Amino acid sequence: MADVVPRSELQKMTSGKKVRKWVVLLIVLVGLTVIGFAQEQMNSSTYIPEFADEPVLFNADNSVTTLEKQVAKVRTKPGLLSSKVFYDVTGGNSPVVLKKADENNFIVKLSNPEQAPDTQYTIRQWIADKNVRSLVLGSSTLGGTKAGSTGISFTYKKTGDAIYQLTVKGLTVGHWGISTKTATFLFDIQ
Repeated sequence: MADVVPRSELQKMTSGKKVRKWVVLLIVLVGLTVIGFAQEQMNSSTYIPEFADEPVLFNADNSVTTLEKQVAKVRTKPGLLSSKVFYDVTGGNSPVVLKKADENNFIVKLSNPEQAPDTQYTIRQWIADKNVRSLVLGSSTLGGTKAGSTGISFTYKKTGDAIYQLTVKGLTVGHWGISTKTATFLFDIQ
């Protein structure tokens, strides 16, 4: 004669199996969601900087490189009949060294999204002299004043809310900086 399992015992056995199946299914779905999100983030061409007005280099492999940040000091070099005004930063070279490329892309978050990026950022080549990198802001003589480096042109496109990609073509070998109102973000091209 076959053993008869009471109905209450049968319900307990099957409900436990159902719960385990649901738990396993839930764990698998959560795992797949996390993996899918991580892959999407790693392959994304849109990067959101953590801080406003701190540009980062956007590399071809979708990684970013933080630039050297310094606050430039103003220096005046008086002459007999003229004077020059410089921005100076410490160090003859930047610890951030990039290989020469046809174009370089930087990602920025604007502190003032109502103004275009080309009014908030200036990209200029700096001159190294011993342990100082300098930029001529202007000069004056008895005949008047003359502006220094005005920067090079760049294009930009919006990639998110107040986020822009700045594209600079043809940077030559040397010392470069992206200036904002409060700091300069430096890098060298080799």
